[in-house]
Amino acid sequence: MTCQLQAAVLKVERDLALGHSPEALDAVVAGARRAMQSQLADRASPAMAVCGSTRLPTSSERSSHSSCPIIVVDVGGSTLRVGLVNVDPKTGDLGGTKTNPNTLKGGCPSREWDLSGCQQMSGREVFAWLAGRIREAVAEHYVTTTEASVTLLSDKENQNINGNIHYNNTCWPVAVSWSFPVIPKDHGRSASVVDMGKGWARVASDIVGWDLRAAFAQGFADAAEKDANSLKRLPQMEVCAVVNDSEAVLLSAAYRDPYTKIALILGTGVNAAALLPSPFPGPAEFIIVNTELSLLGGSADTSQDLDQNYLPTTSWDKQVDAASQRPGFQPLETRVGGKHLGELVRRCLVHVSNGNKSAWNNVPPYGLSTKTMAYATALEDAEQVRKYLETHVPRLVLENTDHNAVRLAVRVFDAVMSRAASLVAAHLVALAQLISLPTTSCPQPPIPTSKLFSPLVIACCGSVVVKYPGFMAQCQNSVTQLAKRHLPKGVDIRLSVGADGSLYGPAVACLLNMQSSESTRHN
Repeated sequence: MTCQLQAAVLKVERDLALGHSPEALDAVVAGARRAMQSQLADRASPAMAVCGSTRLPTSSERSSHSSCPIIVVDVGGSTLRVGLVNVDPKTGDLGGTKTNPNTLKGGCPSREWDLSGCQQMSGREVFAWLAGRIREAVAEHYVTTTEASVTLLSDKENQNINGNIHYNNTCWPVAVSWSFPVIPKDHGRSASVVDMGKGWARVASDIVGWDLRAAFAQGFADAAEKDANSLKRLPQMEVCAVVNDSEAVLLSAAYRDPYTKIALILGTGVNAAALLPSPFPGPAEFIIVNTELSLLGGSADTSQDLDQNYLPTTSWDKQVDAASQRPGFQPLETRVGGKHLGELVRRCLVHVSNGNKSAWNNVPPYGLSTKTMAYATALEDAEQVRKYLETHVPRLVLENTDHNAVRLAVRVFDAVMSRAASLVAAHLVALAQLISLPTTSCPQPPIPTSKLFSPLVIACCGSVVVKYPGFMAQCQNSVTQLAKRHLPKGVDIRLSVGADGSLYGPAVACLLNMQSSESTRHN
């Protein structure tokens, strides 16, 4: 191992070491806050978008349909999940039902399907397929369920007038987590489709502008007609809530812990939702905001407006950004998202190992995954790390006697991940600042500081923040240090692992809408 290589690694560590540069990290907090305020004021911006949910839960919400579960539908970019959530009418506990233990996830029975086959369908065909899978999940779990006070039987076992099956005259509520951009409608009871991600162009050309509640209603009708000859008859189902992924995590966590005001998602990508005082005229004191954090920070183009372009940028950041599908589109995500962290490390290692002579230069772009880094970092023995990397990184061949090179590679892993933790922490503290800032509609901070930070809990989910060794601890440490400099004295911000928000969060949104409807009827 040459002194030159060690010096190159030290330079990488210095270039990335935001945690050891309070001034640089303070600038990120200030820049993030300015960008958030600017985007929030721009109602047309996709970042800092107001969600459909108008408040956080108090844990006192109960289902108005206690005899049946809430059907939760999580439509992701590549996977569909359908879960059945029962709400205990006395305790409000969100739990599953006694079904096949192999299908239980956190107490909620669920099933998954791959969505790749839907990408070339028409819009109507997609919703008919989604509705068919939802009906399939309901049939599987509730053929006989005495606890739900509902039994799904065949025509021969349960004849009713006009041949219809009677289910206590109850329409089963459906709550949807939709991972693509939408515009909320009817206070979160529905939403209009805005766009869809890569691979969904065929479907998007059909459904942009569609009302999701109406689209699912047509899908249920199409699916019911298709299996009309089936012996099993299922209850009617109707969408009662539509949320995005970050909003779902926040609602789910706040239902369990009322101190939760922010939710962070950090896995392949990054996003957050927060309860903020409303800056808009009107009766609402608070709004729930989907930050779309990935879009913040400017781009590698340093000629941009400094108010937006506040992220520290290295040559490796510029390379990763330039190689991304949409350069400049997701500045923060290319620095902290699990999709890009491994590629940042690979490019750093090519640099420190002398370019074309580097073993890492043989590794194809994005050949080093963040998951591989996580497993390698958890190994203590350098030889184990070397063997693991050679097994899991394409075309990587390391000298089996040069354990120092392996240790230096792990130091680069740590430097990139440490910077990511610091950047995430800075954005979380900026959000916490917005919670306590006065606004036009709230000249004074709407929540007393003593109550706001006693504590302020940030619910975290996603493979990077939850599973990468030491990442959450580093992030917590950075948040604590930044809070001392940027928030009122005595604040207590705690990072906590969030529950399965994509399943439980939509159910909570459904409960909120049910309660709102009940209040409207009684007033």
